[in-house]
Amino acid sequence: MRAKLFQRLGDYYQESDFAKATHYFDRAILILRKYPPGRDLVSTLFSIASTNMLSGDIARASAAVEEAIAACQGPAATSSADLLPSLYSYRGMLMMEQGDLPAAELALRQAWEIDHKANGDDHIDTVTDLAEYGHLLVLTGRSAAQGVVKLAAAAEGLKRSRGGDDAAQQWMVLGRYGPDLASYGRLEDGLDAMLRLQDIMKDAGASARHLTVKRDAAAILVSQGRYASAQALLDQASAMLTSPGIQKSKYQTAIERVQLNLLLAQGKKTEATELAAKLSIVGVDLGPQIANGLTDRSLRARSALATGHVRQAQDLARESLSIIEASPSRDYLVVAEQRFRLIAGKALHASRQAVAAEAMLRQATELGEKVYDPARSPELADAQIALAQVLLDLKRPLEARALATKAHAIHATHKELGEQYRQPLRALEARLLLHAG
Repeated sequence: MRAKLFQRLGDYYQESDFAKATHYFDRAILILRKYPPGRDLVSTLFSIASTNMLSGDIARASAAVEEAIAACQGPAATSSADLLPSLYSYRGMLMMEQGDLPAAELALRQAWEIDHKANGDDHIDTVTDLAEYGHLLVLTGRSAAQGVVKLAAAAEGLKRSRGGDDAAQQWMVLGRYGPDLASYGRLEDGLDAMLRLQDIMKDAGASARHLTVKRDAAAILVSQGRYASAQALLDQASAMLTSPGIQKSKYQTAIERVQLNLLLAQGKKTEATELAAKLSIVGVDLGPQIANGLTDRSLRARSALATGHVRQAQDLARESLSIIEASPSRDYLVVAEQRFRLIAGKALHASRQAVAAEAMLRQATELGEKVYDPARSPELADAQIALAQVLLDLKRPLEARALATKAHAIHATHKELGEQYRQPLRALEARLLLHAG
């Protein structure tokens, strides 16, 4: 009875006061471990994992999940079998955080398959599992188009799901669906989802989830060129960093990544250089943090290229490509590979190495067609524009014009698009007019 009370107190404080939640969960676990493992132990471990994942303590969250899974598969199997899919889902999310992407995909697929078999398509657990599985496929580029289909099915399933009424479950689906659709190239659909989610959470107060929604909505607004609105959301997210239950260092870095993209989009080179210098650039062996490490490397490389430090950008891109090519998780790093090939190709072009630049940018364009929406992605259009510029240097205007036409068609699908995308297309089309004359 006392353990149950402590667990409920922990759940009550889970998002509002991390220290209190941890205190009560720890007291509950001390009692429950004196008895044979059962459902109360498993559910308390699940709450510990959820709380620590939100706060950023991935090691403690992982330990709790693994202990709970072991109990579910052993002495607590009869009483806790229905909790196993949620635990697999958390294992998958934690494996993503730690960079073990093949293990993450396996765990997320297991979670969805068990819930789908037990509960059908329209149960909230099945829907959230599907969203998380789709997220991994889009994030890594392993099968982006398939991932978008799964995310769309999850978002549709959310409307008719059983048990999906609270904000946390809405966040678990729409919080994946919105940013992933936007990164795939469907900016408007992604922003609509984030604005819907922001409205759902408007009275929730400061929390890690609410902060993340504001940050992700800001990232989409940067792509659309709505810079002032993006900055306002980033300021609101930053104001939440001092709230209880939020690990400031983790979430501040996440905000700064979007802030850097905003500064680069606005052409604020000095500020971008200063902020980029704060991002961690670890050694060649990125270990379990390979996904986040590559993200920071790409931002540093983009910043270097934008500020005229071509050699630095080229060196970072080439070293990062070597890391990706040597990684056992290379099939899960396709999005990162595309970005670095694009940066490396642009750097080669800036160094007047047109032949080498063409090869690198052609690879970036081909990968872009696999990881982005081929009809709507401004990131793919950016690669097409860069390749077309090189082809003009190589006296191949017909090929360049064909790529410019594709990029123009992509841009035309967006009512609002940032200058970081529009200006390079205008420059390319101006050169093509000169060639036509």
